[in-house]
Amino acid sequence: MTGTSKPVETTFGEQQLTVVFKPNVKDPLTLSRLYFGERVINDYQNLTDPKYAKSYGEFGRVKVYQENIDLLLAQFQAAEAPYLDSNSDFTADEGDKYLFNFVTGTDTNNVPYHTYIFNDGPAAVRFSQTTNVFAAGGSDGTMTHEVHAALVSEYMQRYANERDELNDIAYHVESHIYDTGFPLETKYDLINFISNRKDTFVMLTPTEFGQRALMPSEEYSLSAALQSRLALFPESTYFGTEVFRGLIQGCAGKVRNSQIVERMPLTYELGVKSAKYMGAANGAWKNGHNPDGYPGSLIEEQYDLTIPWTPDDVRNRNWDAGLNFVIRYDRSSFVFPAMKTVYGDDTSVLTSYLTACAIIYLNKIAHKAHRTFTGISGLTAAQFTQRVNDFIVEQVKDKFDGRFIIVPRASFTSLDEVRNYSWTLPIDLYAPGMKTVMTTYVVARRIEDYTSQ
Repeated sequence: MTGTSKPVETTFGEQQLTVVFKPNVKDPLTLSRLYFGERVINDYQNLTDPKYAKSYGEFGRVKVYQENIDLLLAQFQAAEAPYLDSNSDFTADEGDKYLFNFVTGTDTNNVPYHTYIFNDGPAAVRFSQTTNVFAAGGSDGTMTHEVHAALVSEYMQRYANERDELNDIAYHVESHIYDTGFPLETKYDLINFISNRKDTFVMLTPTEFGQRALMPSEEYSLSAALQSRLALFPESTYFGTEVFRGLIQGCAGKVRNSQIVERMPLTYELGVKSAKYMGAANGAWKNGHNPDGYPGSLIEEQYDLTIPWTPDDVRNRNWDAGLNFVIRYDRSSFVFPAMKTVYGDDTSVLTSYLTACAIIYLNKIAHKAHRTFTGISGLTAAQFTQRVNDFIVEQVKDKFDGRFIIVPRASFTSLDEVRNYSWTLPIDLYAPGMKTVMTTYVVARRIEDYTSQ
């Protein structure tokens, strides 16, 4: 809206700032840094000081074309030099060019310069207290889908480097990453998200945004390739547990009430459902919004799906490749018949996406337990393990919508006792199995044989 304007206040409630376009300048009275490129960002946000509420400014970053400013100021100063006298704000010395006021074109006495003339044409803007200058008219420059994918790949490769700060779970608290339709090579790089950290989950799709709709056989082939790449990151080589912190969702559809006309992968729908159920700030799953089973499994955000029907034999192939599909609920709606992870053993509770989400949360809590109790030396072994167990119980209380039974079993193993500096914390998660197959038949009986129950 451009009809009215309202000043945006700084973190101190101020509606104006004193700024300069000379780098590294400090206010001689307060020693505050005055450079425009710093103040216009730092004074309007707090992202780093945890003592105060986190607040985001209007801009995440600002580019000051300082070389251009320096060049123009030198030219303005040189043009005005013949008219300088003892009452002028600056001299012809090169260092005084920053005293030239190119914003208003006047000196400190509000006297216009001789050589600096505003062009008040229709495309010109004169800066003043009564002028609104809107941050509009720019573009994304050279950003394309290809460039974006390359940048995402580069960033995701950092997760594979165990020395990278992104592996600091205490600060980088992200849990899920959703494939929005990246090229195959970038999809492979997204899998790095689960390479080192055990509190992360990757949601993949065979769909590539902006490309043609895939045929069922093509979705299967790409899913098999993604499943093979995921298998390179087993959950535990010690216990022989294969990968389960990944899900591959097939099919794509248009998004309701969106300006995007292309079909989006159904990872979008799963992301919305996950946020509604598990996205609360306190970490508690929200009763009544569970996405497993009708009506939570209804596909509500997307329509005009690319593969609305999958035959039974194809479903079996997809299941083996870790590929989730959709089925019709009635003539006008679709549901997710399951949200299955890529875990291969159908009898295991690890095939359930929601169980996997609980496990990655428990891994976060386990790391928090270490941060809480590391360095303690004034407790007996029994006191120490009891406090650790109590901590876990309190952290998971009312978090999972009553779906699981969680039992922490902190202890000192024989090796821990020998080392005298370590402890062991298994956490038992008792989870229900995901029901996906029904056997049904109809038995015909005489009505006389009916006995009311």
